[in-house]
Amino acid sequence: MKYIHFTLFLTTFSLAAALTGPKLVSGTLGGAVTIRCQYHAYYKYHEKYWCKGSDWKSCSVLANSASQHKNIDDRIRMVDNQTAGEFITKVTQLSANDTGLYWCGIVQLGYDRMVPVRLNVTEAALTGPKLVSGTLGGAVTIRCQYHAYYKYHEKYLCKGSDWKSCSVLANSTNQHKNIDDRIRMVDNQTAGEFITKVTQLSANDTGLYWCGIVQFGYDRMVPVRLNVTEAALTGPKLVSGTLGGAVTIRCQYHAYYKYHEKYLCKGSDWKSCSVLANSANQHKNIDDRIRMVDNQTAGEFITKVTQLSANDTGLYWCGIVQFGYDRMVPVRLNVTEAALTGPKLVSGTLGGAVTIRCQYHASYKYHEKYWCKGSDWKSCSVLANSTNQHKNIDDRIRMVDNQTAGEFITKVTQLSANDSGLYWCGIVQFGYDRMVPVRLNVTEDPTTQPPTISPELQETAHHGNQREERNRSQRRRI
Repeated sequence: MKYIHFTLFLTTFSLAAALTGPKLVSGTLGGAVTIRCQYHAYYKYHEKYWCKGSDWKSCSVLANSASQHKNIDDRIRMVDNQTAGEFITKVTQLSANDTGLYWCGIVQLGYDRMVPVRLNVTEAALTGPKLVSGTLGGAVTIRCQYHAYYKYHEKYLCKGSDWKSCSVLANSTNQHKNIDDRIRMVDNQTAGEFITKVTQLSANDTGLYWCGIVQFGYDRMVPVRLNVTEAALTGPKLVSGTLGGAVTIRCQYHAYYKYHEKYLCKGSDWKSCSVLANSANQHKNIDDRIRMVDNQTAGEFITKVTQLSANDTGLYWCGIVQFGYDRMVPVRLNVTEAALTGPKLVSGTLGGAVTIRCQYHASYKYHEKYWCKGSDWKSCSVLANSTNQHKNIDDRIRMVDNQTAGEFITKVTQLSANDSGLYWCGIVQFGYDRMVPVRLNVTEDPTTQPPTISPELQETAHHGNQREERNRSQRRRI
C-alpha cells in the first residue's frame, strides 16, 4: 500500500514541474527578439541558461541566470523573474548567423530540463511600388519604405536592368546635390521612408529602377519600373451640325502642353492636313468663319465653326505642336440639311379654309420662306412668302413666319375645286431650296344635302303626273 502511494506522488510531481517556451521566434536583421520561458516553482532557485546547437546535449551556452550581467555575448542578456516563474532572454543586433536552434535550459540532477526554441532571422523589410507611371513633361514620386534597422544606412535610387551594375542617380547622404538636377531624394528616418521625385519626365526616363540600401555584402534592393507616356490629348470623335448653323469642337490636353501651340486642320491624312486655325494667332484665322481660343487654365482649346456648308463635312484634327510628330486626335464633322417638316396631306371643303404649318430648324430662322403650287418643286408657282407677308399674290392666301416657334403658317380661305393639288413649303438657301411637299384635297361638304319634300307635296305631284300622262295619251289617239 505504501509503495503504490509513493509511485503516484512521483508521477504527479514530474507532470507539475513543467518548463515551456515558444517553438519559434522570428526577427529581422539588425532588430531584436525576446524569448520567454516559463517554469514550475520547483525550479525557482535552479540555474537557468540559454544555449545554441542542434543537439541539446552539446549546445553552447550563451547566457545564464547565475551571471546575469556578464553574458558571453554582449548582445544577449538574460533575467530570471523568480516571482513570475519566467526567465527572459533578449537578443539584440540580430544577424543572419543568429538563425538556428536554441534551448531554454534549467540545471538539475541528471539530465537538465530543456525545451527547444527555433530562431529565424530574415532581412529587414524594404518595399517599394512595382510600377510608377507618368506623362511627358510631368513628374513622379517614388516612395520606398524600410525597417528601422536601416534607419542610418545610406539609401539611393539607381537605374539599370541589372541591380548589380545599375547607375546611381540620387542618394540620401548627398540629398541636395544629386547627379541629375531633375531628381531629388529625401530620407524620412522618422517615417522609415525615402522619397525620390523625378521631374520634367522624358521618354528616355522609361525603364527599370532600384530602391537601394547600402549594407554589408550585397545591398538591399527592390525593383521599380517607370513608364513615361505621352500626355493625353482628347477630343470628340464626331461633331454634327446643320447647313447654315454652327458647331463647337472642344479638345482637352494635359498640363504638359499648356504653352504649346494648338491648331485645327482638315484632311484625311494627319501628316498633310490643312491648318484652318491655330492658338498662336487666335484672332486672325485663315477662314473668318473659324475661330480658336486656347483656355490654358482649363486645359482645353475650343474651335467654333459658323455658317456651315456641305463642304465643311469631313475629317479634322485637333493638333498640338511638339518635338518630332505633333500630338493629334481625329474629329469627324458631319453637316446635314437642317430639318424642315410639314403635313403630307391637308383636306378642306368647298368654300372652307385650311391652315398648313411647316416647322423648320433654328438655322433657317432668318431665311425667306414661301408657299408654292406645282407638280415639280423646281418650277412651282409661288403663292405667298414670308418677306412680303401681308401682300400675297392671292388675297385668299396669307403666310406668317413665327421665328420664335420655328414655324411658318399658311392659311388658304374660300377654297374651290381648283385649289386641289400638290404644294410645297419652301425655304430659300444657297443652291437648291429646302422644300417639303404638301398635298391639298378640296371636296364638297358631306353635310350639304338636297331639299326634302313633304308627303303631301309628294302625293299631289304624283296625281298631277298621272293626269299629265292621260292627257298625253288622248292627244296621241286624236
